Amino acid sequence: MPPKKKGSGGAEKDLLAAEEVNRALILADSFDQKFGPITLECPRTLLPLVNVPMLNYTIEFLAASGIGEIFVFCCAHAAQIQEFLRNSKWSRTPGLTVRTVVGLTSRSVGDALREMDTNGLLQGDFVLVSGDVVSNMRLDKVLAAHKERRVKDKNCIMTIVLNKARSSLPGRGSEEEDLVVGIERPSGRLVYFDTELQTRAAKLELEVVKEHQQLQFRYDLTDCRIDICSPEVLMAFADNFDYQQLRADFVRGIISSDVTGEKIFTHVIDGEYAARVKGLDAYDAVSKDIIHRWAYPMVPDNNFLGDSSYCLSRNMNYKEANVSLSRTSKVGPETVIGEGSSIGPSSSIKQTMIGRNCRIGARCELRGCYIWDGVVIEDDVVIEPRAIVCSGATVLRGSRIGAGCVVSYEVAMGPSYALEAGMRLTAVSRRTDRDPDDDDDAWSDDDDEAQTQPIELGSDGRGRLWLKDRPPTDADDADDATPAAAGRLDTDESESETDAAADNEDDNAKFVSDAREILLSSFAENHAIDNITLELNSLKYAFNASFLDCASVIVQVLLDDAADVADKQLVSHLQRLLKKWAKLLHKFLNTCDDRTEIIWVVQEYCEVEGKHKYANVFPMLLHALFDNDVIDEEAIDAWAEEAADSALHKKCAQFLQWLKESSEEDDDEEENEHEEEEEDEEEEVEEGQHPRLSRMRRRTEHLGWPE
Repeated sequence: MPPKKKGSGGAEKDLLAAEEVNRALILADSFDQKFGPITLECPRTLLPLVNVPMLNYTIEFLAASGIGEIFVFCCAHAAQIQEFLRNSKWSRTPGLTVRTVVGLTSRSVGDALREMDTNGLLQGDFVLVSGDVVSNMRLDKVLAAHKERRVKDKNCIMTIVLNKARSSLPGRGSEEEDLVVGIERPSGRLVYFDTELQTRAAKLELEVVKEHQQLQFRYDLTDCRIDICSPEVLMAFADNFDYQQLRADFVRGIISSDVTGEKIFTHVIDGEYAARVKGLDAYDAVSKDIIHRWAYPMVPDNNFLGDSSYCLSRNMNYKEANVSLSRTSKVGPETVIGEGSSIGPSSSIKQTMIGRNCRIGARCELRGCYIWDGVVIEDDVVIEPRAIVCSGATVLRGSRIGAGCVVSYEVAMGPSYALEAGMRLTAVSRRTDRDPDDDDDAWSDDDDEAQTQPIELGSDGRGRLWLKDRPPTDADDADDATPAAAGRLDTDESESETDAAADNEDDNAKFVSDAREILLSSFAENHAIDNITLELNSLKYAFNASFLDCASVIVQVLLDDAADVADKQLVSHLQRLLKKWAKLLHKFLNTCDDRTEIIWVVQEYCEVEGKHKYANVFPMLLHALFDNDVIDEEAIDAWAEEAADSALHKKCAQFLQWLKESSEEDDDEEENEHEEEEEDEEEEVEEGQHPRLSRMRRRTEHLGWPE
């Protein structure tokens, strides 16, 4: 055997240390529907943010940090992204190569990373970033720290960049993100990661506490979606097809596993800016941050792309050349106006972004909204905060667009039409390009038809109502990670939260009143469930209410409907109501916690003075909710455990015992299917009786409740 070369291990380490991270992968698909229906026609990364396509901010950030080779992975609308990059300054920038990788079959981040592993384009460590990131941070420090850790420990496979949260960014308790992280000090190793802290406690395995002597838990950070990755990250996705989402699956899997020994570390920035435009709330917040110059040098008047002419004036007003303003118009503060746009007499424009070649008529009022290129707004139009009007849209005279609305490309509305808060319009009736930004499920034509429905938008209106504006499914927030390590760390409610709750009492009362009015009218006129859902969603967004708030009002209105019903008919009346409107409740009860809470809502209603007749039928109410799949066994068990000492729990003893026995019986039947039972079921089917229905009827006979 030849002698070993001395210092070979040191040479390997030196080679690793000398390797520079010079490559980046941009994920140009978000694989969610938060910007629908806009992303039916345009990828999220090309949507204008302060009149600049989002992808430009991301590439500028990487190029400024010395990244020389960038891969842009795109699925939906790939041709648009390729054409955009061909015509952009990035195709002509010395020392920078930007290439697109198209993965038409990819439906998740996991699929995209597996595709990159297969094609072998990424060799060595690389920067992984979402295509909607805006940042002015320098990557030098985080790259150096990652490289140093890799030299000492090859099990360091990833470094996640986190940013200290500021009040302007949606994050603390919003639907966008509610991040809690556990970090080992002083190494910075990540041991806990949770973006769905629904209770005021974090759970951690005792072994984790024993292993790490010093742990720091933080609730003041936001996830920038900027990661430094080693090749092992791609290999992990290639080896595990269960990894679909980067945070929920991969990060959770790594930090909770003690098999591979692989580690993820964190790098916290402070004094630099980094944010992701994850949804409409973040779009509004990041836009304001840019004009307030937090993202400097990426600000309008710096004209960093070389194709604009913005100048900054007092009160944070940015204006390009060739803008026409009437002498009686009032513009500002915090307003951006693109080249070729005009504003008519007596119009008021505040905290609004206006693109190029827009025409705004007389006596218009625009507050905190976003008007993209080529929009026509006629006289006497009002547009409320956070509304987005996309390129080519027309808003005819006397119309009004409510807060948080989306008017997509080429839509026309009016004259004198009022669009309620939170509604979204599109001119598209059928998608022409497969779009993961829009739908996480199957890509069938039937789904496209179900996305929109005709709507009257005024005598000269043109467009359709987008039906995806509904309570999100689990898939919508699949990348919002669940607790990665399961000790409790309890926190008390702060005085500021109590004060905020008191300030919102009036709004809550107004929400309940308006929601009851919608429901009473809809029930009386027998409106379609989808239409009722749409109205409640619009109201929910306007008042920043929750899905549980909506479900609670629905239950209370249904129970109120039986107030004058005789006691003997009470159970059958409530059963009919719940059977008819159960699908409406399904729309707003998406989690086990919410389904448990709705039982408490019913209990509290039955315990109110003057409603004792409801308390007498509470077990039957619970049974009816269960039969109609409004609540499930898990929710009932959770309620029963907490309500064990209540009087209504004792009334439900018979039902709870039946539920337990039924569950056990079902399990036995599934495990021990015999030929005799199959023959009996065949005979019952031949006689016109469904076997499972027969079993359920036999089980409920002894309870003496109406079917």
